[in-house]
Amino acid sequence: MSNVKKFFEDLEREIGASPDSDIDEAFVSLALNLAQVRRDRGLTQEDLAQLIGTSQPRIAEIEGAQANPTLRTLAKIANALDVTVDALVGSGTV
Repeated sequence: MSNVKKFFEDLEREIGASPDSDIDEAFVSLALNLAQVRRDRGLTQEDLAQLIGTSQPRIAEIEGAQANPTLRTLAKIANALDVTVDALVGSGTV
């Protein structure tokens, strides 16, 4: 099973939702991209949280597609990970 398919199944089970709308898909894309880039950079959620001045649970919420981060938060995350905001929220590859 692919990681993306497993993520969607876990997400549906956890929050009782599926990516049926553009907004849901945007949150899921953000979640997948953020987690991928963070891991690629060798950072934990706690590491990233400290870099941007937030809490680890907040990073977990964003990576779990359960949060609606502000543009300011997205910019801080993108800056800390050395990517663009578009790379984080886009549905293409990072």
